[in-house]
This record gives sequence, structure tokens and C-alpha cells, in this order.
Amino acid sequence: MPPEQFSGIGGNGRLRQPISPLSNEHFNYFMHPSASGILEAVFTNLVQINDGIIRTNERHKRSHMEHLVNSRREIITTADLAISRTRFDKPKKALILGAGSCFDIPLEGLAERFDELTLVDLDPGKTARAIRNLSPSLQQKIHLIGADLSGITGSFTSDVQREVSHALSLEDLSRRVVEVTGSVNTIGKSPDFGDDYTFVCSQLVMSQLFLLPNNFLLRAMREKLNTDDPKLPTDPARRARANLLALKNGLQEEHITSLARAVTPGGLIHLADTPIDRTPERELELVDMDFVNGVIDQHYIRARGTPILWRWTLIPGKKEFDVVSNALQPKAS
Repeated sequence: MPPEQFSGIGGNGRLRQPISPLSNEHFNYFMHPSASGILEAVFTNLVQINDGIIRTNERHKRSHMEHLVNSRREIITTADLAISRTRFDKPKKALILGAGSCFDIPLEGLAERFDELTLVDLDPGKTARAIRNLSPSLQQKIHLIGADLSGITGSFTSDVQREVSHALSLEDLSRRVVEVTGSVNTIGKSPDFGDDYTFVCSQLVMSQLFLLPNNFLLRAMREKLNTDDPKLPTDPARRARANLLALKNGLQEEHITSLARAVTPGGLIHLADTPIDRTPERELELVDMDFVNGVIDQHYIRARGTPILWRWTLIPGKKEFDVVSNALQPKAS
């Protein structure tokens, strides 16, 4: 089954598992169990988001050039440093999380440098198209995995769907929303892709982990209350917001700590993300950098000194992001 058909939906409204690969593909692909419980509405939302990102990237290529140059340079620089620290007789393996369409991932350069390259995304069809642009010899080094990097999207959205649909009144809905948003355990939920990677890349992943669960909750509430601006009474709204903030931070902390489990001793991690979404009207914090830096300092040494910063103009005059890029070595290494 081609990677595009990872997105096929079974009769129960959940993602269909692949049956077998096409015989003429040069790379291997798999579906991780974390992706098997994703609801159709959630995956549809993901595809819409990714398609919108691709259209924006195509429309504003010139304004994205600095971001592309910076991202690819930082990824390759940390990858090369990781390789230089690896014994010559050890296989060199890289794990690229949230690969997407590989818009800002130097895919060919990584495939040339490493003996084995594992790419992970919940929408692997987009990644497969990027892989097919490589030569057959480089494609043969690649494993493509469809996976939910949050580890909780399937279970959380199923719980939301059940609780919201069963609510009998606004008071009942409020109680259920507070309970479902406050009952998520993120510890240890990141998918396990192995622990023998020379280099791990997490490029703009952290800020996206909360997106699909939060979008699904908002959609379910809109449909239940039949309004585009669903509101709970003041106290449960406050408690739900606090729960959602804790969930966002929990997902990001779990992601950061899970990266250390994936690298070999001496291995390095590229961790870059967009803490601030800037528009002329407002600034939206996507990543609490004080919180994230505390987690990083607890578990890692910054292998290349202070983080590298730049501004990414996504849509000129309308939307910009601050980008923070780190090269990390687990303290246990």
C-alpha cells in the first residue's frame, strides 16, 4: 500500500492500517500503533493544515528563504558534529521527527551523510513525495513511519468525542470538559522508535503537539453548542484553560525528554521551534520558553553554546515567527 493510503479511513472512522508495501518503492514504511486510533475528523484537520502550509510556502518562497537557509544550516551543522563524535565502525543513524513535506529539512544532505534515515510524521504521504525526489540509492537508506508524536491524540480526542456527545446541559458539558482536559497523562506517551540514533532532529514539532487535540475539542464544543464561539461559564472555563495549558506544557516536556532516550551515548539532538506567533494585532505564545529552557537545562548540555535565533516571515506584513534553535547533548551521555 503506498504511503498516501496511510490516510485511508476505515469503516469505524479511524485510520486504516497499511496491508503491504508497493513492490516498486525504494524505501520502507510502517504504521506505528500510536497512529491507529486517530479519528477521521482529526486526520482531515491535519491534512487541511498541511495543505495550507504547502500553499503558503509556495506563495511566499522569497520571504521564507532566510528561514530555509538558517534551518538547513543548523540541522546539518549539528548532524555533522554528531557524526564527528561517532566511532568510524559504528553505523550512523538519524531520526527526523515531524518531517512533513521536508520543506525546511535538508533531506538529501542527511541521506548522503547517514547510513540509515528514519522519517516520522502523522501524514506520511507528504513525506513520501519528498523521499521520491531522491535517487533510488538514497531512498534505500530510508524508513518512513506514520506516527502520532504526541502519543495522546487518539485517546484524548476519543474521550472528548464521548464526553461532549453525552453532555445533557451546559452545566454537564462544563463538568465533562474540565474532567476530560484534566485527566490526560503525558508522561511516557511519546512513541518509541529505538535508542540507537547518532542524530535526532525535532524541527518545529514541539509547538504543534497540542494543535490537533485542542482543535478537536473546540470543534466538538462548537457543534454541541451550535455556535462558532463556544463559551463555558466563568469558573469551569478558567479550570479548563488551566488544564489545557498544563496539557500543552506536559506534551512539550515529554517530547523534550523523549529525545534523550533516542540517541546513543554521545549522540546529538537538533531542537528548534517557534515560541512566538506574531501578527500585527497580537502575539500568541506557542511555547513557554522559560518552562522549556528549564526542562532543557535539567536534561541536556547545549553542545554548541547558546541557542541560535532568527525571525521567520511566514506571510509578509501578516504573520511572523521567532525561531529558537538548540543543539543538545543528553547529560547522561
